[in-house]
Amino acid sequence: MKSAVYALAPLILFSWAVLLGVPFAGLLLLAWFCLSTYFGVWIFHEKSKDRAVFVALATGVVLAYYLHRAVGIV
Repeated sequence: MKSAVYALAPLILFSWAVLLGVPFAGLLLLAWFCLSTYFGVWIFHEKSKDRAVFVALATGVVLAYYLHRAVGIV
């Protein structure tokens, strides 16, 4: 849960940038989510780097799929 909370905090705090139409804000937030998820899984859960990369990319892809319009991916 720590990893998810830390990874989603910037998305929640800076969601106004996406709503106002700041260019590339959605993609930057998605990249930040993937990076913070990677470090969270690697450090907090003490998993290998390979597993942390898989979890970060898998959750990033799922998040992008469900929020593709808000993120700016058509």
